[in-house]
Amino acid sequence: MPWDPGQDDIHLFWQDISDLCFTALGGNWSMYGDYNATLASCERASTNAHQTVPTQAYSAFLLRCGGMDLWAQILDGEASTHYTYKGPFGQIIIDCMACSVQSMLESQISVYRKFMGSTNHRAVKGEMVAYFKHLFHHEEQSPNTKPWLSSPSLVAVRNRTALHPFKWPKPLSTSDLCLILHHGKACPSPGPDQWEKWWFKSLDDSGLQPLLNIVNYIITHSHFPASIKLTYLSIIHKRGSTTSMKNYRGICCHNLIVQTACAWLNFYLTKDLAKHKVIPHTQVATQPSVQGRELLSFLAQLHAWSSQNQQPLYILQ
Repeated sequence: MPWDPGQDDIHLFWQDISDLCFTALGGNWSMYGDYNATLASCERASTNAHQTVPTQAYSAFLLRCGGMDLWAQILDGEASTHYTYKGPFGQIIIDCMACSVQSMLESQISVYRKFMGSTNHRAVKGEMVAYFKHLFHHEEQSPNTKPWLSSPSLVAVRNRTALHPFKWPKPLSTSDLCLILHHGKACPSPGPDQWEKWWFKSLDDSGLQPLLNIVNYIITHSHFPASIKLTYLSIIHKRGSTTSMKNYRGICCHNLIVQTACAWLNFYLTKDLAKHKVIPHTQVATQPSVQGRELLSFLAQLHAWSSQNQQPLYILQ
């Protein structure tokens, strides 16, 4: 549901919602969201009992459709500990949960103790944006000496790569593009362009030609247009309290064009690194065809062996 349909259209908005509820089979309907309506006194920063226009419209909707708001059934004392979002000034904003009295003989609502509100409140969004902007901010590092670059192993790598330098840019052929599309996750989350990878996997050569032309233009010119640099950032809770942003991991979902160009560079570069033995064989995690789950399984086996034989084990991460 919209966070705020607007003062001018709010009665028409709830009239449209009423029409939808009237058409529900058997009168069965339920709805959840932030309707900007304050039914409980604990939700208001002011002690004034005057109802706002959104609250009046929402209350009229419940009366017209024979519905009840589950939060309104909870006493204020209980609601103060069952909030879904606490505002920046201390007042509690409770998202509404309404259902049909006709279809629900008995219903109740509560909040999981680690629950984080699902609606897109501006204060929460601002905090998330500020946190991840700071997290992903790149600062220029002052130049430091790197004595390991003159070590015998790196000198040998430098001599081998000097004889056969990495050739780039390398445009894709149609078969290369098909290889990249069938490599990696079959259905990754789409980016802002909403292009699904599996769409292109089923196309013939002529259907792939526009994507191939765009990707090759980016590769040959070494330039990503600003219009395709937009990225979706999804957050996943890792551990600990759900109210601390430090306990969340950010996952970036790029446009398919960007993913394809970067995947081709990574695919081609990995083969070159393996050919010239740039990456030591002891650096298991970055070897070709090594999956993360295989490495975790291998480490688990080493840990079991170490515990069984009471042998100390040191692993550099």
